[in-house]
Amino acid sequence: MDPATVISSITTAIGFAKELIAVDKAVDEATWKLKLAELTSALAEAKLGVVELNELVSALDSEIERLKRAFEFQGKTVKINDMIYEVQANGKPVGMPFCPRCLAVDGRHIKLAMIEKPGRPAQCPQCKSDFAHQSRYTQSGET
Repeated sequence: MDPATVISSITTAIGFAKELIAVDKAVDEATWKLKLAELTSALAEAKLGVVELNELVSALDSEIERLKRAFEFQGKTVKINDMIYEVQANGKPVGMPFCPRCLAVDGRHIKLAMIEKPGRPAQCPQCKSDFAHQSRYTQSGET
């Protein structure tokens, strides 16, 4: 449920509450009960909408945190032969490069994996993009 629908449901519920105030309970009990039922229904719909919006806000907060972590990681990389590698504390690259497609499109740092094919190509485990042979750096920074 989108925010406009939730606001509309709450506005409708407020309208029903105002109508309840205006109804003379002693004179028209059937109208009173009908308006009370409409108010209850509108409030229930609004409550469901608020719950859905809360879930959406939580999902968006999680995505924001993921993007913040991805952005922070940017400072710990080095570009070698058009590929991005993680950098150790000593400034030397380590491991396999990150998938350039996932980095550019999704903002995710997914390391390529070597696959058993002729020419020892690398593949992204996330998007399955294939890459020609890539250098893999050891802890000492050597290939």
